[in-house]
Amino acid sequence: MASNWEIKQFRLTIFPHKSYKAPSKALWPASSKFVLEKQTSQSKTGETILEGKHQKNRVVLSITPIRISLSLSPEQEIAFNPPSVVTLGKFDDNLTLIHQIATEWSQAKAFPETKRVAFGAVPLKPVKNTVEGYKLLNKYLPFKLDGKKTSDFLHQINIPTKSKIIKNLAINRLSKWSVLRLTTKMSTIQETSSEYKYPDIFLVSLELDVNTAKEFSGKFEKKQTTALFGELLDLGKELCEKGIRAK
Repeated sequence: MASNWEIKQFRLTIFPHKSYKAPSKALWPASSKFVLEKQTSQSKTGETILEGKHQKNRVVLSITPIRISLSLSPEQEIAFNPPSVVTLGKFDDNLTLIHQIATEWSQAKAFPETKRVAFGAVPLKPVKNTVEGYKLLNKYLPFKLDGKKTSDFLHQINIPTKSKIIKNLAINRLSKWSVLRLTTKMSTIQETSSEYKYPDIFLVSLELDVNTAKEFSGKFEKKQTTALFGELLDLGKELCEKGIRAK
């Protein structure tokens, strides 16, 4: 199970088969749990951004003619008592929610045919210190790290695979592995020399970007996009469970 991972945020992305021209609000999730609060447009880039909430979490829908992304993250990034990174909860507990959102969103009337689909997420695991973080990474990587002799580690790799539901479709499984050390301080404008330093936060970080290959020349209908979101979620879960160790 991937239940030991917390999920910091997730993102569902599509690349329309043709330039998207429908009203932006038509792509905002229809569920009453999604509350739209603000819409802004950037004339230089042609991007429209819709922002709102899903329960207590922040929702951002970014729309351009060639790329559309729906992301969900906590409203607050850091908690201070005790110091910790705020997440959406356990990865496994969120899988059903993410799949439900992906299904409802991709079946919306205004949802376009697509040529690429992607699922991104940032799973995290709290650890006591950097050495413990490297020790934990050893369970997921095809090589060993010595936490006492190693620092500033970052490993990024793509391990493509074949889709099980779309013939001749390659899926990229991009993962980025690291150990983070977050330092937070409190000070006042009046007394910048006087500050309070909170205990450091240590995290094993996994950044996932599971996406269909851009070389695919076909297009996906709504039902296919829905099915692909499910397949990408399963592949992301597998990376959390098994890492990239040699089979």
